[in-house]
Amino acid sequence: MGNINYNFLRPLGNAKRGIPQLMQPYSSFNGVIQKLPRGYKFQYMPSDHPDYETSESPRNLNDYTDEEMMYSVNKQGWRCGDMIATDDAVMTAGCSHTYGVGIRNDETWSFKLAKNFGLEQWNVGVGGIGPDVVALIVKQFFEEGYIPKVLCVLWPPHTRRLLMLDPREADITKKEQFMLDGNTDFGHPVWQWSPNMALPEGNVHDRHAIQRASKAHLLKSIAQGYHEFWQARELVIALCKAHDVPLIEQFSTADARDYIARTCTHNIPTSPSVMGFTEDCDWDLARDGMHYGPVANRHVAKEFSRYINLDQL
Repeated sequence: MGNINYNFLRPLGNAKRGIPQLMQPYSSFNGVIQKLPRGYKFQYMPSDHPDYETSESPRNLNDYTDEEMMYSVNKQGWRCGDMIATDDAVMTAGCSHTYGVGIRNDETWSFKLAKNFGLEQWNVGVGGIGPDVVALIVKQFFEEGYIPKVLCVLWPPHTRRLLMLDPREADITKKEQFMLDGNTDFGHPVWQWSPNMALPEGNVHDRHAIQRASKAHLLKSIAQGYHEFWQARELVIALCKAHDVPLIEQFSTADARDYIARTCTHNIPTSPSVMGFTEDCDWDLARDGMHYGPVANRHVAKEFSRYINLDQL
């Protein structure tokens, strides 16, 4: 369904071998589901499902219909065809803007970029993740022998984190309880949980554990958040250097782009625009009315294309 299956992501799950996988689709979130010989086709991601529409973000039903089965994924859940380690491929990593929530498979910047250069597409974008999980996904693919001709990363917001929850109430010290007060209601959105994206309602311990983890994250300084982003990015850079894979970057926020420009000592091709856009560039919306549409994705693909030299691959 577009969310990472943490059982298959090292070191969080128990899988010693194999590439990462996404969750299998299910009807309450993904609508109509069709089983394919090598994967699935389904109707919705949660944000473009009619039940999740809000007055602040009305869905775009001028360019799309409710009935359209827009999403096709392979047997591991990735939004691309079969991934064969020996293929000449471009790997595209990032969050829902890379996965392509709310748009057709052939409208994603990942698809367009691969088509531009005659390469296979390995779209390893996952909705809701941050730079830390991007690094874990890329690392595991490389470890399993999936080495692309080029890696293009559209970095998610650097404020997103994988929050690790304590397994038992007894593990929380009195000091932590005093500082974080897990019984206090807390409405700030946190983008990602581990190992479950959504925890059962009514489970008081799990709810308190989420509150503690989210508050602990927000107690960090802004500088600490940037540093953790820097660490995740350095891991990806090291992996690419070790395997002689060109790395090209774009950023989803100007803050992260400017931070890297000030602190990075590597010569990494980086688009100066944010999400492929400049101030004089229009952008459109996907079916959910929140994510970017096909015009915007063409701009992102165009920005990445500027830095790819096939003669050097």
